[in-house]
Amino acid sequence: MLITNDFVMLNFPKTGTTFTRAVLKQIYGDTIEEILGRNPMNPHSVPDSPHLAVSQIPERCAGLPIVSIYRNLFDRYVSLWRFRWYLHAHPSIQDAARQLYPNYPELSLEQYLGMADRVQKTALLRSLGFEPTDRIGFQSVQFIVFYARDPLACLREAIEHPDIDLRLHMPAVRFLRQSRLRQDLTDFLGSTPVASAATEVIAAFPELNVSRTGEQAEWRPFWTEELLAEYTAKEAPVLNLARHLGLDD
Repeated sequence: MLITNDFVMLNFPKTGTTFTRAVLKQIYGDTIEEILGRNPMNPHSVPDSPHLAVSQIPERCAGLPIVSIYRNLFDRYVSLWRFRWYLHAHPSIQDAARQLYPNYPELSLEQYLGMADRVQKTALLRSLGFEPTDRIGFQSVQFIVFYARDPLACLREAIEHPDIDLRLHMPAVRFLRQSRLRQDLTDFLGSTPVASAATEVIAAFPELNVSRTGEQAEWRPFWTEELLAEYTAKEAPVLNLARHLGLDD
């Protein structure tokens, strides 16, 4: 979490936050504050994670706008799979995945999605006191834990009613689109006192956390019609929010 005099920046993992944090630190210099702690989306979180949630924003920041980044969740699934971010999971998560898939870590996308649903989501739900469920997907659970004012109450409602309107459970969050991150970040900072410096820094800043080859694959070819239909239903809470806010291209 980054705190400036102008806003609070929440860092939802694997959405472009490494780039954004680096840009903001250069622009704001010594006036920016970074708060680290346990990532509530990860039952095995290290104590110095930058991925802190709405429920962890200090009370002294209550009047500041909140900004974060939204990434198309189908694209995010593909990225987590292609670049094998699951290899960074806790050993107990990897052991459970290996029990499901003897070919681990050489997983197909469908197998990775199964791991996310049956292993990672189950571990997160149980850490919060919930039984495993197929009613909502892993990313919707993560999103609720990260952005809801009262994550447990919101999660209970989302499990019962996957057509939940998450806007009723969240503070106002200005979402920058990962697909247009430089432009959205420039536009957002254009209304702050650092507007002039921000435009120059963002335009010149190098890409961070991209593949070694620089390849940026389109996500759609990786999804079969059946998988897309299944996960469109499972991830309805987040997809409905994205549609309401005009976040998906």
